Amino acid sequence: ERGWGPKLYASDSNEGWIIMEYIKPISLTQVDRMNDEIYRALGKSLREIHTGPSFAIVQDRLKEIEERLERLHKEDKIPSIINYEILKNIIDLAQKNHSKVLAPTHRDLNPNNIIFSGHQPFIIDLEDAAQDDPFYDLGTVGIFYIFDARHEKIFLDTYFNRTPTQQEYEYYQNMKQA
Repeated sequence: ERGWGPKLYASDSNEGWIIMEYIKPISLTQVDRMNDEIYRALGKSLREIHTGPSFAIVQDRLKEIEERLERLHKEDKIPSIINYEILKNIIDLAQKNHSKVLAPTHRDLNPNNIIFSGHQPFIIDLEDAAQDDPFYDLGTVGIFYIFDARHEKIFLDTYFNRTPTQQEYEYYQNMKQA
């Protein structure tokens, strides 16, 4: 109903089925990627999710990343070309600045979970959705979809409905790294 995903027509979680609107996805061209409207639409869609109805489950993706990193380190599964200490410092910095705000979040906004039809993004596959830090979603979109400072500014200004504070911008950058 808020315009960020396909319309849901019917579902039964006990039986495990869902009927929803079919959105014919299009691949974004380089010309499409230069269109400012895509970045405004992404910012608006995330704001709609993050200000929407709460999810029953509360999770902490940053804590999950930290625990996974520690497990991989203990099991000696981090490749030697990757510096564990640098990764640990990135996580520690993000934890230090961790937002205490919880919001409805998608938590898996990789390119398989945002489809475009025209210049409108549709967010799908909410199996990991929970109450969590919205900056994780922002950082994920920043990594996968935003490749220049101008479009990053458009995206963030639209999301916040204002220019983000320096602290918000730095935390967004921390979450992109995390």
